[in-house]
Amino acid sequence: MAKAPESEEKHLPLFVKVERYNDIIKIIESLRSYVLSLRDAVDVMEELQKEIKNGITISQKVLDDINMTLSSLDSYFLKPQSAEDVIKAKPTITEKSVDDYVKNVYEIVERLRTQLNSINK
Repeated sequence: MAKAPESEEKHLPLFVKVERYNDIIKIIESLRSYVLSLRDAVDVMEELQKEIKNGITISQKVLDDINMTLSSLDSYFLKPQSAEDVIKAKPTITEKSVDDYVKNVYEIVERLRTQLNSINK
């Protein structure tokens, strides 16, 4: 009698007890839940990265405004002019826009912290 090739022997049907099957299904559902939570966390981190870039842009504009004011003050003290000439450029960044930016970044960080804590549990 001839032996069956080894490849046929490897494809035997898989039998799992019903109790173990239910456990496996629960584990798969749990893994799906973790994957979705991680995806949400990555999305929040991406949003945070955009906000950080926005903050850098705002900071650069504030520094440019400060530099222009310093230049005006330099020229005023080197060559006296009227006070109106010294403050001719209005700042493009307001205190409110900086406050709004900081508040927005804080909210994003809190959402990220909440999502990461839910993943740890």
